[in-house]
Amino acid sequence: SNYDWGQGLKELATWQRERGLESLDVLYFGTDPALATLPMRKITFEEINGRTDVPSRRNYLAVSTTVLYGNLGEAPAYRQAVRSLSTLRPVARTSTFLIFDADEVNQSLVRSGP
Repeated sequence: SNYDWGQGLKELATWQRERGLESLDVLYFGTDPALATLPMRKITFEEINGRTDVPSRRNYLAVSTTVLYGNLGEAPAYRQAVRSLSTLRPVARTSTFLIFDADEVNQSLVRSGP
């Protein structure tokens, strides 16, 4: 799939800009260098699982569809993050990202534990 090769970043940036969001956390498998030029922060599975306040200074967490529905392996950090996120309902979406409310993500992480 081409979902995480960066094609969706422009659309995600448009979604972000239309809502006046200064910054956005992104859980994304791709390596498009354009992400570094956008007002977004790429986070890791370990960051999601190791903290209960991952996007604390942001309102939303954008997760690529490849992360949630692809098969990125059996790594425990990946499986745990997907398990927690898959219990939540996205508040919005673009073609290649599901966008979650950061407070709901944090609550889910607290409930599921490490």
